[in-house]
Amino acid sequence: MVTESSGGIMNDKKDIINPFEALCVLASKRHFCWTLYCTTCGAMDIRTGFTMIAKGYHPQPSSLDWDIKHSKLKRAMSQDWSDEMTEKFISELSNASIEFISNNCTFPDWLGYMGLVLHQFHFDFNNRIKLSSAWKPQLDAIVKKRSPQNVDTRIEDINILTWDSLSVYESILK
Repeated sequence: MVTESSGGIMNDKKDIINPFEALCVLASKRHFCWTLYCTTCGAMDIRTGFTMIAKGYHPQPSSLDWDIKHSKLKRAMSQDWSDEMTEKFISELSNASIEFISNNCTFPDWLGYMGLVLHQFHFDFNNRIKLSSAWKPQLDAIVKKRSPQNVDTRIEDINILTWDSLSVYESILK
């Protein structure tokens, strides 16, 4: 179970969770847009959250420094980030529990948040490899656990995740 406190979003063990896990929970609760090519908002809230994680912030819903909806921080695309910001972001996301995210966020929204990250790093092959190494085994385990009858060779054929390949997982988990 997830709860909010002044220290951030916490799991049932009272540990503050990974920033990406917390952002996904916050985004799910607040219904952030994750439409890839949204012409209304550009998925600005979740993308601003990505930038805030890259800058070292951790979601703290009760704190004004994480109020994405009213943030004066302008979203910076990953190509505008410093190497240090990108490294921080990829590290935090690589350590996220996809199981935790999937258990605490609306389906398929949590896949959409992951898809936005993968799309943001579409041309950054090395970082997509890092994310794929961390996320794909977790996604495969979720599929095997929740839909063992639907496991097919399509997920075995995916080596490096892309935003588009997440649709395979979505169709299996429906």
